[in-house]
Formats: sequence, structure tokens, C-alpha cells
Amino acid sequence: LLVKNLVDKYVRTSKLEISDGSVLFCRGRSVAVEFSNCGRAVQMQGRILDSDDQTVTISLANTCKAEFTEIESNYVRVGFAAQGGYYTFASRILDCRFTGALVQLILCKPMLICRVQRRQHERFSIHVPVCYTVSIQGIAPETATVVKYGETENIGFSGVCIAAEECLNPGSIVNLTLNLLDGSGTPSAIARVLRSVPSRHRSPWSWLLGCQFLDSGLLLDDLIQRMNLASSLS
Repeated sequence: LLVKNLVDKYVRTSKLEISDGSVLFCRGRSVAVEFSNCGRAVQMQGRILDSDDQTVTISLANTCKAEFTEIESNYVRVGFAAQGGYYTFASRILDCRFTGALVQLILCKPMLICRVQRRQHERFSIHVPVCYTVSIQGIAPETATVVKYGETENIGFSGVCIAAEECLNPGSIVNLTLNLLDGSGTPSAIARVLRSVPSRHRSPWSWLLGCQFLDSGLLLDDLIQRMNLASSLS
């Protein structure tokens, strides 16, 4: 899961020379760190603690020391949202330091990172109830059972923005279903969370989740196509 192409069929990316993107490694930036442990994928939220010409240091919660001492291949994948895009890279762990409740991963600074391109398709405003499940690490999205609720903000061919009660880590996979108010169906899709930002909505919608579609059903494709047509005729 971890050692794979950073560019897959679901994500359009461009390569960025690290000399052009060093500002991305600023101290305090929130990042998602993914690694493989005993054959399962583990994802944690952390922050960039420091960086120099050769290394990047990331601080994570030390939930279980064994999680880090048994990392397979000594490689991790890091992702974060910045400057209108989502960036990801794979890097080798040079050192792992435990300091009380925190662990510091010292990573080799990558020569190249991949950037998810800015939105390629128009988004259409739509406010309907949505329910979703979050996949458990190593478990397919369709097998997740804890149902959460929210409301759509906008939608397009490439993704959807959801107003939700809780923050989700970038990279989280959700299986979502829309409840159309006109009773025309319940479009569904599997999506990847690219970013979570605080919302100004009234309670309980405290977060906005920017999601990219990985797979969408025919009902959802038809809905977006109709919205696209209506927009072009208006």
C-alpha cells in the first residue's frame, strides 16, 4: 500500500522540484503520515517540526511505540494541503526519537513531490443531506459500519464538499450517499478526503471536507450531468 506509484488513475498530479517548493515544509504545517506496519496501513496526523536542506522532522502523537519501531521498509508517505493543492511524497526514515507523549520522525527530504492539480471541473451549489462511513485502516470502505451525517455544499464531476460535524484526516476514504430532496434517488460514491477546514456554519456542521471522487455511481453521474446542463443553459 505504501510503496506504490504516487500518481494513480484517480489523481492528476504534476512534479514539483523541491527547490521550488521548500516553502511547503514550513514549521507547524499539518500533515498526514501513512506507513505500513505488519501488513496493514496506518495513518496518523502530525505537524512539521523543523526542516533543513537535507531533512524534514515531523512530530506525531506517540500512541504506541511499537507502531514506529516495526515500520516496514523504513518508508513513509506524507501528504498535506497547501497553496490551493494537495501535495504528497514518499520518504525514508533516517531517525525516530521518542519524547514522552510525542515521537519525532526525521525524514530524508525528497527531491520531488507530487501536487494534485487545482480543480479541473466546475462545482455546482447543492445543499442536501448526506450520510457517509469512514473506512477503517486496511478495511474496504463498503464494509465500514459507523454512519455519520452531514450536508453537501457543492459538487462537480471530480468531487464534493461536505459540511460535517468532525474533522477527517487527509487521505481518509469515505463511502457517501446523497439524499435528494425531490425523491429522485440516493446517488452514492467512494471518495478520498483531500482537506478538512473549519466551517463558519451553524452547529453541528463545524468542518468542511473537500473530497475527491474515486468511484461514483450512475445516479450521481446523471445528477451532475443535469446540473452541468442547467448551468450551461442559464
